Parts: sequence; C-alpha cells; structure tokens
Amino acid sequence: MEEVLRVIDLGRTSFDAALRVQKECLAEAAGNPGSHFLIFCSHHPVITCGTSHRASDILADPRILKEKNIDLRYVNRGGGVSYHGPGQITVYPVCNLACLGRDIGRFLGRLEECVLGFLGGFGIAASRREGLPGVWTDNRKICSIGVAFSRWVSFHGLSVNIRSADMQPYSLIRPCGMDIKMTCLEEEAPRAREVAYSDLLEEMKKSFLKVFWPRGIRIEENKR
Repeated sequence: MEEVLRVIDLGRTSFDAALRVQKECLAEAAGNPGSHFLIFCSHHPVITCGTSHRASDILADPRILKEKNIDLRYVNRGGGVSYHGPGQITVYPVCNLACLGRDIGRFLGRLEECVLGFLGGFGIAASRREGLPGVWTDNRKICSIGVAFSRWVSFHGLSVNIRSADMQPYSLIRPCGMDIKMTCLEEEAPRAREVAYSDLLEEMKKSFLKVFWPRGIRIEENKR
C-alpha cells in the first residue's frame, strides 16, 4: 500500500474554517489507511478550551475578549486552555496511525520531536517535560500540543509561538491550566525576526518529514 502525504497551506484563517478542513481530511484518512495530511495555518485570535480545561483558567471576562476581537471555542482535543493567533505556526497532522504504529504516546513524542528539530535549527536547546505535552526552553513554554483521535486517525495538533508581537493575549489565560511563562521563537532566537514566515513553514515541514517519514513518502501540495 502506497502512503500519500497531502500538505495543505491554509494561510491565515479562522479556527472554525480550519476545523472544517480537518474534518474533511479526517473522513478521507479514516477510509484510506495510507492517507495522511499536514495542515499548516495561522489563526485569527482565538482561545480554545480542551477537554480538561477549567473555567477559572480564562482570566478575562467575555466582554474583554470581545473588545479584543478574540474568539472563544470549546473543542474535543486533550489539554486545557490555549491561545492561537497570527504570530504562530499551527500544524494539524491528520495521520492514520494504522500506518504509523497504533501508539498514541509515541505519536505525541514524535510531534514534540518535530518541534525540537525545528527549534534546533535556530540554535534553541529546547526540551520536553514528562507528563506535560509540549516543548519548553528552560522554564518557558514555546509549543503547545493538544490532539484527539477518531478510529486511530489524529486531528487537532500543535502551535509554535513565533512572533513576539503576538504574545500579549497569553496574559488573559492560564495556559494549559498552569502559571507559566510563554515564550516565542523571536525571543529565544532574535535572528528569526529576519526569516520570512513562508521559510519557517518550509523548515517545519522538513522537520515533520524527517521525523515521521525518514524513508520518504509521496507528497501532494495544496493551497486553499
């Protein structure tokens, strides 16, 4: 059975629009074990609440969120409260684990490895924390991960903070239910300010290919 990876670049889009695309890809991947999708995008400002969130983790009332044009969505991924905005790279891997090994823990570890490799290209010595999905630089969190699975197909995914100008909304939440400092690529590696967003996406894609498909896979590119 030949495996195929379809790479979809949504550009900047709403959370709802990206979720619709994920569901379309999920239906196709579930019926075709060799089909995988990588959906890249950045979002208009939105706070998402996973299955383990607490209401107290949202520190701003709805009026403040509306004034700041930040949407609020309740989703069926794992994890707590997170923020998504235009200064991030968000990746939604819709992958059929029938071809990747039916091991959710290993899959999560590989997602972290993709981000570690991406950050390592900028000289950032990032790390994992046992029991806390995501990627850290010292005591600062730079990547959030929250996934869900349906019939062994993954959806939702990860976001990596890139631009320092988009960090303020984190003050409105307790990320992942913790009192932590969030950081971004530009703060940890200032030279990243000079790198185009499209080039950053390409580096992230290369990291995914190296981790998940080191022997190669047929790729189809699609922009929407």
